[in-house]
Amino acid sequence: MKESDNSSFDWITEEWFRRVRQNQHIHYRCADYFARLNRMLGLPTIAFSTIVGTAIFASIERDASGWLRIFIGLISISAAVLASLQTFLGYSERSEKHRITSARYAAIRRQLELVRSIPIDNEKYERELASIKQAMDSTAESAPQVPQKITKKVTQTLEEISLPQKSLVP
Repeated sequence: MKESDNSSFDWITEEWFRRVRQNQHIHYRCADYFARLNRMLGLPTIAFSTIVGTAIFASIERDASGWLRIFIGLISISAAVLASLQTFLGYSERSEKHRITSARYAAIRRQLELVRSIPIDNEKYERELASIKQAMDSTAESAPQVPQKITKKVTQTLEEISLPQKSLVP
């Protein structure tokens, strides 16, 4: 293998490492983001459902006044709307998909780190690169969509703390 081939392999593994690391962080951030949105919908849903249940139970004990009935009705409608939104938006499922995708990118990143320890002229190196490419393609194909604002924020953060160019060279 020629020296120019070695520099090409160095470049591609560095570039792939950068992309995989970025995608790993982006999807972890998305998982946290959607989990937080799920909690923001879930907690009021639980609270409103509890209030309605308690209020209905209390109104059975005594005849509820007109304003209490309206209040219970509004909270009941709010609880139903929030529960429907929580189901429709599927934040918990989206969070889990991003967590799984991020874990896949983390595994690919570790595989890239390991490959960097193999001499470039070794035939195993090229087989490993082909395997990594396949894993990257498969993961990217099945990855859930990422909000642009998260991509921008993670990219900016990683650029600020970026690793030195040849940090992975043994």
